[in-house]
Amino acid sequence: MNKFDLEFAGKYQYIILLFLLILQNLIVKFIGIEYNDLSLDEPFSVFISQFDIQSIIKQLLSGNNPPLYELILHFWINLFGISEISVRFPSFLFSCGTLYYLFTFSQKHISLSSAILVSFMFTYSDFHIYFAQEARVYSFFTLLSVMIYYYYYSYFVYGSQNKVDLIFFILSSVLVLYSHYFGLWILFSLLFFTFIFDNIFKRYQKDFFVSLLSIFMLFSPIFVTLLYRFYTTTKEGNWLKAPNIEGIYNLIWKFSNAPVLAVILITVICVFVYFSVIAKKVKMLIIHKYLLFCFLFPLITIFLISFVIPMFLDRYLIFISIPFYLLISAILFSSLEKKYSNVIM
Repeated sequence: MNKFDLEFAGKYQYIILLFLLILQNLIVKFIGIEYNDLSLDEPFSVFISQFDIQSIIKQLLSGNNPPLYELILHFWINLFGISEISVRFPSFLFSCGTLYYLFTFSQKHISLSSAILVSFMFTYSDFHIYFAQEARVYSFFTLLSVMIYYYYYSYFVYGSQNKVDLIFFILSSVLVLYSHYFGLWILFSLLFFTFIFDNIFKRYQKDFFVSLLSIFMLFSPIFVTLLYRFYTTTKEGNWLKAPNIEGIYNLIWKFSNAPVLAVILITVICVFVYFSVIAKKVKMLIIHKYLLFCFLFPLITIFLISFVIPMFLDRYLIFISIPFYLLISAILFSSLEKKYSNVIM
């Protein structure tokens, strides 16, 4: 078999594998999607989504939720109705899109084995199955989160030089802010990461500032609303309570499905950090630093701020499950790869 045939066979097998993983995700997350009646906050989203566009925007901006998800659901309902399956189906589709980006990120920057592992972790996560079957914003929030992590890494860290990556980073960042205000924590994480690892800032200073300015300008129509809601929450409080250290463990537990597995995964991360940072017997690659920072920075800062302004809630923190899954796979499999020589160190 010549080189072309080998490359074609590799791509063909890759497509089949990705298709099978997405199909598995579809089956797992579709089962039971219509079993339960609409509950908790689902009726609110479905009810608001049936308003006209102007009323949806006005109603949601007076509360703590940006309007993008309900606007999407508005058009979906107009086409497919308000049955349980119908209103939950967009979340189901968003979850499948998340799997695609998780697999692609891991396969491209870690290894194929890690891509398979992270796909299984996400597909069989009870936490993500729940939100894939809920008519709320969180599955959409997760999809936009993994897109931001993927396109930022591809352009600013891996150095793809592809302006399409930069454009999609900007667009996904703007969309996440119009979907959930906690998207700001993703951007804060990337902002600090860019300045801490100065090679990234020096190399892409202009593009980084252009992207930040673009994001701010496109988000500016509701930026004042965000500041007002933050001020109101700070002054009047909310229904959440201050967390305790057990809250962090419980969050990892939800990401991991079982307490024993949660302990094992936390141990994997701790052991890796010890041998790479303290003992210096294992080399921490840039992808480890990136994923570890994107996981720990929002987790720790939100936890600490929540003692003053409670905001530590599992669904609000769903976005950090993305770097968590990717970090576990990177720790387990990156040492097998030799594709990091062209990555900024």
